[in-house]
Amino acid sequence: HAMDKSPMNYIFARCLKCLSPQYMAECAESCETMFEKLLSKMASYKTISCKMANVAKSQFSKFLSSVVRNNRHAFVEFDKNTQGLDSFLWSYLLPSKKFENLCEVFQVLLILSHGQAHIERGFSDNSKLLVEN
Repeated sequence: HAMDKSPMNYIFARCLKCLSPQYMAECAESCETMFEKLLSKMASYKTISCKMANVAKSQFSKFLSSVVRNNRHAFVEFDKNTQGLDSFLWSYLLPSKKFENLCEVFQVLLILSHGQAHIERGFSDNSKLLVEN
């Protein structure tokens, strides 16, 4: 039952793996494919425009080929426990003005809502604790 409800059953959630710095450094080709799937889903959901998706796709390719390749060691050594993903990516994206659309897409992807999961989990926990008199 837990696997049926898992977000990993959805292609969008699986493709978010392309935002991992280690994955960017080690599997650039599959990372580009996953990012392209994310962009097509976002365009179909009208989260971003098709034009922005095309520009972000080309900027992501340039980002992988230039920034990630030149800083491969830093991307492989990224530790999620000591540094946030957003601050890590922004440190490489913001100094260069040529990745503006990519920054916007990353921002949308990194602030995806978890919805009401934490509230629903609280109700579930409360119902387990209630005892009939």
